[in-house]
Amino acid sequence: MTDPVTDSFVTVFTARGLSGSPCDEWSVRDLEQQLGVVFPAAYRAFLRIAGYECEALAGSHYSIDDDLADLQRAGERIASHEKVELPQDAFVFLVHQGFACHFFLTEDGEDPAVFQCVEGMGPIERVASHFSEWLLQELTRSESYREERSRGT
Repeated sequence: MTDPVTDSFVTVFTARGLSGSPCDEWSVRDLEQQLGVVFPAAYRAFLRIAGYECEALAGSHYSIDDDLADLQRAGERIASHEKVELPQDAFVFLVHQGFACHFFLTEDGEDPAVFQCVEGMGPIERVASHFSEWLLQELTRSESYREERSRGT
């Protein structure tokens, strides 16, 4: 039922420390059907590891429980405040505090580039060449933040 490309991303992400509350493959496929999209392998791997909860993304809306269809509408609202439209194949996978969203293009391969739209910050910006790169950067950022807090700085 799983595919080798997704499995390879699962291996990389878990080796780099990604953990959380996973979605099973059936839930991921159901979600794709409900939303009318086919997720790229890198994002599917993320969901299989941490689709319900990911400490590195705490404070943002990104999980299955956050209603991914609602995230699409929030992303469109954020873009409209910037007087831009999200591309037709944009999939908003994260909304931060209601004023910033991250998305990828579903037609951009198995590990798509990640874009950001932030209210008041101008045009849409590419923030990572690949979803895997973006996710690993977020893990590193989260780890650094935790270390600083534990040292009391």
